[in-house]
Amino acid sequence: MKLAIIHGALPAIDAVRRALAGERDITVLWSASDSGRAEDRARHERPDVALVGAALEGAAALTRTLSEELGCPVMVIAEDSPAARSSTFDLMSAGAVDVLVLPGLSGGVGDLAGLRAKLAILRRLSGRELPVRRSSPTFNPSRPVLVALGASTGGPHALAAVLAAFPATLAAAVLIVQHIDPQFSEGMAQWLSRTTGFPVELATPGARPRPGAAYVGAVGQHMVVEPDGSLGFTNRPRDAAHRPSIDVLFTSLVRRARPGVAALLTGMGRDGAAGLAALRTVGWRTIAQDEATSVVYGMPKAAVEMRAAIYVLPLDQIGPAITRLVGELNS
Repeated sequence: MKLAIIHGALPAIDAVRRALAGERDITVLWSASDSGRAEDRARHERPDVALVGAALEGAAALTRTLSEELGCPVMVIAEDSPAARSSTFDLMSAGAVDVLVLPGLSGGVGDLAGLRAKLAILRRLSGRELPVRRSSPTFNPSRPVLVALGASTGGPHALAAVLAAFPATLAAAVLIVQHIDPQFSEGMAQWLSRTTGFPVELATPGARPRPGAAYVGAVGQHMVVEPDGSLGFTNRPRDAAHRPSIDVLFTSLVRRARPGVAALLTGMGRDGAAGLAALRTVGWRTIAQDEATSVVYGMPKAAVEMRAAIYVLPLDQIGPAITRLVGELNS
């Protein structure tokens, strides 16, 4: 794997280089401390993955160019600070695949233990489907209709577009799995709520989803719906490429919830496709984002190829379609 390191602080670049020195299958192709130079280098020597500092000037435009024009996955490297959290969502909306939090990195003394694990995720983004357990669903009509949304690359922007289209009186509870570093989960929930006007909160164990609210499952564990309708969290399967996994949430809904609506939005890899297919077999209304409006047409494409999606829609039609389908399920 050939990497590029793009960060405004030279000590940070040196620290990442040192952390990767022992990785035999990884080569640092080049590094840059400003976005203009990085774009020029990328056009001449395209890396397999680019590590981009969240605070870099012009980072969002650079991320969009790398992701959309050059087809180069971007991982954001950020310190745990309010400024970094804010800029990180801009980069995720621009197409960044994931976020790696490295405290103290700008001083060259960051804890880089998580870097190898994150790179392993990038290697596995097109990897195995999770097995889907199929059993007879047990529906309880007294529980609210559920809307399940899964997203990865470019997901924050896509989720904001969907949630903004929901009415305040939506007669369904919304569950969200977005591939993002746990340190940024609460900030993303707050950002979505503030940006869209739809109530969004971080999911907690034992919470009972209520209509007209959304819950982000992002605590470093897989979010599931328990048999009693409450939210739960599990570490299994341990070998899932993402935690939380969209497939794990969708699969739990196959077994434990009345039919609802599930949508798989923009993202790299296949997470969520098998689960969406399983939901369709038990009566759920299933949606995949179309290629033209996806930042990366990976997860939705996998769902379409598996015939998991009843509807394939552009982003601006997904929110209204979910609202209509929720109305039908409640009638």
